[in-house]
Amino acid sequence: MSPQDVIRIAVAVYLAGALVVFARLVSDKIRFVREGGPEDRSDHIGRRIGIFFTEVIGQSKVRRRLTAGWAHAFIFWGFLVFAISTLNLLQGLATGEEGFLHLAVMGWFPPVVDVFAFLILVGIVTLAIRRFVVRPSYLTYHSSESAIVLAVIGLIALTHLGERYLGDPAAVYSGYAHLMVAFSFLAYVPTSKHFHILGAPVNAVLQQLEDHQRMDALDLEAELDFEAGDSYGWNRVKDLRWDDRLNLITCIECGRCQEACPAYATGKLLNPRDFIVDLKYHSQGKTPPGKQAEVAREAFAASGESLDGTSLSEQPLVDHVIAAQTLWECTTCMACVQACPVDIDHLSVLLNLKRYQVLDVGDIEPEYQRIFTNAERAGDPWGYGEHKKTETIAGLMAGATESGSAVTGPAEGEDGVPGEGEGSGPRTEGRSEASMNPAPRIAEPGEEFDVLFWVGCWGLYDDRSVESTRATLKVLEHYGVDYRILGDTEVCCGENYRRMGNELQFQMNAQMNMELFRSVTFETLVVTNPHCHQVFGKDYKDFLPPESGGKLPFRVRSVEEVVWELVQKKGMPGKGGTGTVAYHDSCFYGRYNGLYEPQRKLVEGSGAQLVELGRSRENSFCCGAGGGNFWREEQEPRVSWNRAAEVMESGAETLAVSCPFCMAMLEDGLKAQDGYDERPVKVKHVVELVAEAIP
Repeated sequence: MSPQDVIRIAVAVYLAGALVVFARLVSDKIRFVREGGPEDRSDHIGRRIGIFFTEVIGQSKVRRRLTAGWAHAFIFWGFLVFAISTLNLLQGLATGEEGFLHLAVMGWFPPVVDVFAFLILVGIVTLAIRRFVVRPSYLTYHSSESAIVLAVIGLIALTHLGERYLGDPAAVYSGYAHLMVAFSFLAYVPTSKHFHILGAPVNAVLQQLEDHQRMDALDLEAELDFEAGDSYGWNRVKDLRWDDRLNLITCIECGRCQEACPAYATGKLLNPRDFIVDLKYHSQGKTPPGKQAEVAREAFAASGESLDGTSLSEQPLVDHVIAAQTLWECTTCMACVQACPVDIDHLSVLLNLKRYQVLDVGDIEPEYQRIFTNAERAGDPWGYGEHKKTETIAGLMAGATESGSAVTGPAEGEDGVPGEGEGSGPRTEGRSEASMNPAPRIAEPGEEFDVLFWVGCWGLYDDRSVESTRATLKVLEHYGVDYRILGDTEVCCGENYRRMGNELQFQMNAQMNMELFRSVTFETLVVTNPHCHQVFGKDYKDFLPPESGGKLPFRVRSVEEVVWELVQKKGMPGKGGTGTVAYHDSCFYGRYNGLYEPQRKLVEGSGAQLVELGRSRENSFCCGAGGGNFWREEQEPRVSWNRAAEVMESGAETLAVSCPFCMAMLEDGLKAQDGYDERPVKVKHVVELVAEAIP
């Protein structure tokens, strides 16, 4: 046996050992994921295949960052090409002859590998400069690990080039070195954050697609054995579903979610990256490194509890791994999910931890407890009671009566557009002054019509939002829409209750509203609040009868969508002359439901000059109200101040919003800004701009 054969055998043994280590470590990861609860991700096969090619192969989410994104993409694509090249070297190792890439049919491929080896080196240098020289503030974890990984990847590329361009025998030994380094890296990957190389493609393809960010309904009538550890919410690693476990081990710890988080940006304890990383470390039996985890450990030590004899999967998470404070600081804006390049869903775990705090423990923020008490006692979060709704409806009626008689209902529409009156345009003939301030049409039980306008608790209880209600009625009347409202029988949609952890109150409200919906017949439910849009269109599907097939008997649409369709068909009624208008994207219309264009079209159509804020569309910055934060006293500086400062910098005279929460938060935020008194900015709902354009 020649020395060359001995070297080949030694290399082969090393590679086999590396594969065994790799297989064992990966099998441990798979076992951890499979121990999670069930979750069906077998829907939309076509879309998932598309995600594989665009997001995984094309690296579309990673490349959103120009420098770091393209550097990562170069390295990833280089690895794909190297995978084929490595097979070629393995063939040479096994046979002692040239691999298939050197055959004439594949002779073009080695130069391609060379190009990608160069691109990998460019990517490594770029990332090294970024991490160790430029060093953005969110890159805080594992600098030494990153240095090792970058060095190993660079060595893989260099040994490939050595195998190609060094003369024998150096080229042969360089090829062996390439194989050994590559397989060493393969064995190392499952032990580090770089497991995302394997986990991220799976996480991307199996991400939630149907009804994005729809929360699972709990069976509150199920008999639970609390002494045996049963619970409604989650508070242990044991409670996590398989997809949440996959999220944990896929996290690359890059900090993009941290950079996007409004809570973190305004100095709160919550850091979405730490939230996931700390859970990951805990699930692996390591000490979580995050600041919030340190606070959680201090809280646990102060409690005097002991975990002696408690398995890792059974140990509590809240105030042991995750500080309870962080749960209430989350605005559920979904910016972290949107920013994550490997499709981690932070909210899935966080919201279920909230449920545990509220339903199982009763450990509730004092402000939240007041809101829940108001909901139980008065039926609304303010605690006004039903008489306030009745007064609002009476006020809307009285306002119309003072101006004249109400307009009668129009005829049914065509082509999917809500019904219109006779004629080709908005009805003006015979119109009284009441049409400028119309009385609402209240639905009668058993009545059939085109559009149910959901006024919502904001539109009935909040004085400022009542003006948005008036504007909506005015616009619907102008375009002759066959609409009705439910009047004072409406019950809060419950979205805030659900994301505050109070599943019981949410389900009570949802069931009452579904009964109201069944009392009349309509095609479209129109809302002026994106939180209502989210919960009606997605979460309420859990309260449909089995024969419905999970499909609502009506469409849920924003008022902007409906009005924009009417404007396209009938034209804008006039020009509002509103000057420069900045539009603030609602998180629940934008990131949750992808609604960005109708609002902008209406702003421009109303005669205004649209001004885009620095952070807009999917990158929009939250107003700070979501997740129940509107109802609690926020630590300063407030999220709304951050966004309001950006509005002031835009120079816009008016800020258009499509959410009553945003309206309230940003009105207050703007008043807190320097220079507001000299140059006040008006805040208006988009539908108000359209109403002002009506002659």
